[in-house]
Amino acid sequence: MRRSPALLLLATALWPSSQLSDPLFTGRSHMADRGPLIMQQDSSGFRLLLPMPMQKMLGDSTPDFVLWPWEHYDRDVRSSYVISHRTAPSAVIGDYNGDGVQDVVMEGHDRYRMLRLCLLSRDDGFTFIVLQSLPWDSTRLDPHTEISYLTFRGPGRLGTNYNDEEMVLRTDAFERITLDKAAVLYYWDGKAFVEFQT
Repeated sequence: MRRSPALLLLATALWPSSQLSDPLFTGRSHMADRGPLIMQQDSSGFRLLLPMPMQKMLGDSTPDFVLWPWEHYDRDVRSSYVISHRTAPSAVIGDYNGDGVQDVVMEGHDRYRMLRLCLLSRDDGFTFIVLQSLPWDSTRLDPHTEISYLTFRGPGRLGTNYNDEEMVLRTDAFERITLDKAAVLYYWDGKAFVEFQT
């Protein structure tokens, strides 16, 4: 019997698949599993829906991982950020390697580390990539003042405010934006994510 996708909330709880809306098209009609999807929960939250292969990969690789919740972010971030089916402050969905399958980048924590992770598609499933790992004290109270967040960036020509350098982005990418500071774009070059300061 086919298993339904599981919902990953910004906690350890799983939500039933009956609450799903239409998922993103993955670009591969022979793939049975739905793609990842971000759903706005209400005016104060969001959920990340992962198909079972992604959910299993994440659980096997870092079972205690939890996305940063909406409340983790500063009031200015929350007042201006627009959640969509592919982007939330701590999760961004995109086809980063250009193979027609949606991938996901996530920021959050486990018991000991602050993490930025990617679940990237490949021919035989997904691969788990740790993009950043920093020590974290799980007993520390969240001050709810985070001013850096993730957002989606689609293909196109990109420039920078620092010089005349520009590039042509050929696949989806994600950007980490810090209020009143520089933003950094991350794109997949075929082997790793590369930084481009915007």
